Parts: sequence; structure tokens; C-alpha cells
Amino acid sequence: MAKKEEMEKQSTPENYTIIAKGPADSKNGATVLRYKRLDGRKTDIDIVAGQTLKVGDEITPEEAENLLNLKIWNFERVND
Repeated sequence: MAKKEEMEKQSTPENYTIIAKGPADSKNGATVLRYKRLDGRKTDIDIVAGQTLKVGDEITPEEAENLLNLKIWNFERVND
């Protein structure tokens, strides 16, 4: 029974991690991306290159999609 629950948990699209690769323009010079949360009640996130963010724990699926679609920083989706 526990294996079935584990498989269901793994198969949901919200169980993944994104990794910050850094600025899209290497000449940018930025070392930190300050991301303003969609829910204004939550504090902003300072993201550095190499940082991982767990969807569902640290950020919402909607915020993850926003980060993955940013033009100024590169992010990569990684399945757990």
C-alpha cells in the first residue's frame, strides 16, 4: 500500500525541483535574483546560481512556471 502512495506522489506534476542556472546574459554581473512572490503575504526569495527550489515546499507550481519562463535568468526543471 505504501508503494502505491509513493508512486502516486512521484507521478504528480508538482513533485519536482528547479535549479537556478544564473543570469541569461553572462555579462549581466548579477549574482542574486530577487523574486517577488505571487502571494504578496509571503516574503521575497533571493535566488543564486546553483540554488534548488522544491515545488510544493518552497515555491508553488505557479511560481515555478514563472521562474522557468523568465527571460533574464535561466532555470532548469529536474524530476526528483
